[in-house]
Amino acid sequence: GNSSKDNKFLDYLNSAKKQGVSFVVPSVLLGSDEYKIINKKIMFPLNSIMGVSLAFVNAIIKEREKGQYKDVFDFIARTLVYGGNEEQYRNLIMAGALDEFGFNKKTLLMNFNAIMQYCSLITTSFGDQVLIDYSIASKPYMQMCEKALMDELMMEKEVMGLMVSPLPLVKFRDKLKNSNFKTIIECFELRDRYNVKVFGYLEHIHEFKTKKGDDMATLSFIDETSSIEVTLFSEAYKNLKLDLKVGKFYSIIGYIQHQPKFNIVAKNLIIKKDMEELING
Repeated sequence: GNSSKDNKFLDYLNSAKKQGVSFVVPSVLLGSDEYKIINKKIMFPLNSIMGVSLAFVNAIIKEREKGQYKDVFDFIARTLVYGGNEEQYRNLIMAGALDEFGFNKKTLLMNFNAIMQYCSLITTSFGDQVLIDYSIASKPYMQMCEKALMDELMMEKEVMGLMVSPLPLVKFRDKLKNSNFKTIIECFELRDRYNVKVFGYLEHIHEFKTKKGDDMATLSFIDETSSIEVTLFSEAYKNLKLDLKVGKFYSIIGYIQHQPKFNIVAKNLIIKKDMEELING
């Protein structure tokens, strides 16, 4: 989509998150073509997934009205006739829309060709009538892959354009609290110039030049509660530039700055290499 519209949407999303609103990825069992409230969380529409057309979403819903999808095979077999293609199914998997069928994303992608072959084998269509005969062949043997949480979130981000699900930092939060780390959402309550430590995931780096021609940067960080902008003035940026990688976790040490817009001025950023192993493990 167009980027200023996307940024507006991200701002809207982040302000909703700051007020404690939770979002969930769409699901083929419950999702629709619009935002829905499910268990006090806002579920994204299925057609917010890249490459998944509105026509196909409407077909998924229409077919679901005849009876809930029983498993991943039942879902694909019944929707193939409506123009379901490999890209749409792959993107639905990557977004997490098939998670409720009990296989993780890596497993579904690893066995994708076998699943597709099986589903096209058991379906025959006559005009607009579809016949599914499960007795033609037995379900393919599924090779299991271990679930890696950060990889799953990265796939979600790739096809949703953003990370809808919260980062899995909840289990480390007590430990972080004991070391005086604040959540991002708590930072918004803090006074100007307040010294703060935050733990977050680096989502974006925006480098630009100061009036003097030195490089500086603003970074977007997220944690499980919200997102925040972190400013690196030229001196700090020069020292830290080589350690900065999108998709890594950092301890951010700095202070709150209210103007021109709310941000943290970072004095230091410490990369946490072991964090990904902890989260993925």
